[in-house]
Amino acid sequence: KRRKVAIACEQCRTRKARCDGSKPVCGSCSSRSDQCIYKISAVDATHTKGYVESLASTSSPSILPTSSSPVDAMGGSAGSADLPSINNKFYGSSSALSFTRQVYSSILGKHIETPSSNTLNFPPDHLPSTNDAAQSSCYLAPENFSLLPRHLSDKFMSLYWSRVHVLYPFLHKASFSQAYEDLWKPSSKAGPSSVVFHCAFNAALALGMQFSDCPIDEKERLSSACMAKAKNLLQLDLFEDGSISLVQTLLLLTQYFQSTASPNKCWISMGVACRLAQGLGLHIDEDRFSQPFDPAERELRRRVWHGCVTLDIAVSMTLGRPAMLIGDAGCLLPGQNGDEDWIPVQGLRAHKVSTIAFFAEAVKLYRIVGRILLNVYKLNEHQTTEGSDGSISFDVLIQVDESLSQFALNIPEPLVWSQPEPRPVHDAMGILLRQSHVLHVRFLHARVLLYRPAFFQYCRNDSIGGRAQSSTSLLSTPFVFHCALGCVKAALALIETVQEYTATEATGAWWYNMFYTRVAVMVVLIAGVSPSILDAIGKGTWDGAWNDCKTIL
Repeated sequence: KRRKVAIACEQCRTRKARCDGSKPVCGSCSSRSDQCIYKISAVDATHTKGYVESLASTSSPSILPTSSSPVDAMGGSAGSADLPSINNKFYGSSSALSFTRQVYSSILGKHIETPSSNTLNFPPDHLPSTNDAAQSSCYLAPENFSLLPRHLSDKFMSLYWSRVHVLYPFLHKASFSQAYEDLWKPSSKAGPSSVVFHCAFNAALALGMQFSDCPIDEKERLSSACMAKAKNLLQLDLFEDGSISLVQTLLLLTQYFQSTASPNKCWISMGVACRLAQGLGLHIDEDRFSQPFDPAERELRRRVWHGCVTLDIAVSMTLGRPAMLIGDAGCLLPGQNGDEDWIPVQGLRAHKVSTIAFFAEAVKLYRIVGRILLNVYKLNEHQTTEGSDGSISFDVLIQVDESLSQFALNIPEPLVWSQPEPRPVHDAMGILLRQSHVLHVRFLHARVLLYRPAFFQYCRNDSIGGRAQSSTSLLSTPFVFHCALGCVKAALALIETVQEYTATEATGAWWYNMFYTRVAVMVVLIAGVSPSILDAIGKGTWDGAWNDCKTIL
């Protein structure tokens, strides 16, 4: 008796062929090297879980290792109660891990071993893998082009556009959306020309999942399946000539890796994206090319380039490592690109506003952050240890602080974060509120980052163990106290702002909220052992900030 199949794939239905119902790729489609698509209706919803589990089980090897790094990709301890062992990895002075190690060693008096460059044990990465041949043969395997059920894909892509793209708009939404729709057509074929798109598509799905209400274990299973397919497809031969779409894919992968305990995958993906972008001349003014670009392509090149610059600075900041594109200010800021960048608003005479204005402001802010990393943390200079050398240039602090103040004063009206409630300028989708909030917390963290070294040195001098130092030291001057207090006030404001929006639709990515909270709470805890700082902010304020941090976490 012929076995009855609960769901037949779309290709077998079109050909009126018998389908064995195997998932994610049926036997017929596998033998024909066709793209196998299952469309699941509400009646078939009970089969969805099994289909999702089959996708996850067949996507092997998973791109997320079972033994993840003790340091996450935002530069902090990945859940360990004690300071993690970092072995042969470098995390510089701007990273949250380095800040924590400074606190442990200098203020709490705990001995922290820093590995010597002469005793590093590097794994034998140069040895060839026994799986190389198998991985090459599965490059264009049908399962690498398999799709989630349509309703799940639609959900995750919608979340990507509304929660990620509005902050990092370096995909061309119209063309990407059209390619996405084409995936569901029976005539859609998976081949070499669609490899990069499928890599980007899976990365976008994995990012969208991070903002879904799916259970955590299901998020991890689904995102691991998507990233495994992207990994299998992202082969070295794609890098020979490079393309803007490949740079976009690597930027998406970098963003996803920021949410994982894979700091080196994040670091390397970002570095490759920067080199490919430079190889494509994205950093060069358009008038230096013999053939002019049409307006849409010119705008896309600008957005992708600035996506590289901003993410390069962000990754370097969180991991405390040298940035490739820091100090870049030559390329024109991104602008409008058709109707997709405009949304209707209330409270303005224009009745609509561009969502790309946020990205332009973010580029300006990250340029200031780049100056902080260069001039305060010296990230692009040779460092022999993970901490900064302790030198502070007061002129630099004053100049950068003034740049931050001017930045805040010149923000476009729809993005101003100090608007009273209810906000006079708002949109039905809440995009402007989300952009305003994300810009605000980035600004507050930049101020914390600027004053953190001065704050740390002042508190070390002001703590019980440091009071024996000379009162004539520069660290005891009113200016340094002002810098230290400014750092604490910015940290308190950062905690309050993150806590206000952390469980709302207006919040940014959870891994950035964790990063900001982790840095701010270390500042608050250190302030608690500095009598003069604690007196200035008050014990009640300190207790409130600590409780807010626990609420966020």
